[in-house]
Amino acid sequence: TIAFDGDLKFEPILADLKPKGSREKWYAFARKVRAGTRIEPKIALAACLSSVLVKICGVLPFFVHFHGQSEGGKTLSAMLGVSAFGNPSVDSAYAGTFDGSKVGFEVKADLLNNLPYFMDDTAQIKKEMDKKGGFAPFIYTLCSGKGRDRSNKNLGLNRTNHWCTTFITTGEEPILEENAQGGAVNRVLEIKCGYDRISKMAMPWPKF
Repeated sequence: TIAFDGDLKFEPILADLKPKGSREKWYAFARKVRAGTRIEPKIALAACLSSVLVKICGVLPFFVHFHGQSEGGKTLSAMLGVSAFGNPSVDSAYAGTFDGSKVGFEVKADLLNNLPYFMDDTAQIKKEMDKKGGFAPFIYTLCSGKGRDRSNKNLGLNRTNHWCTTFITTGEEPILEENAQGGAVNRVLEIKCGYDRISKMAMPWPKF
């Protein structure tokens, strides 16, 4: 028997990380996508499934960012990949958005550990990031796989957060600026989504 031994505040995320619906229907749909012509959902699915291989391969976490015009399929592509592990809705506790703090991102990444971390819509924090030199520092932090050392009230050190996964993000614009340093560039795969709308009518995602 496997049981979660952690803080109760994480229960909403755990509730979204469970089997739901028909495995065979999901497999059938995933095969259909992989046989199709759209590259974006194929990359999203591969990026999410690769999250559990990052540590095994001995490499660092990395970002896969989907950007483009509205209804170009960026969020839907990312949701397909996330659906392999849990509730893919952007309103779910597992998937989520960029609406959070630096510490909050570290804590959630530590909880997910090797599961893909999905954040939708960079526009939510773009102004804030622009004041700090863009998204590069944010990317460096999460791709390091380790949070900051923090002291406690007893002048000791709290447990340091660790993770080793992939970060799947979306936005209307690229996440990196043209003058971004090479270190950040090497940690991000940016995918520009096409102009053809991807229909979600046949998505085999049951309501959680």
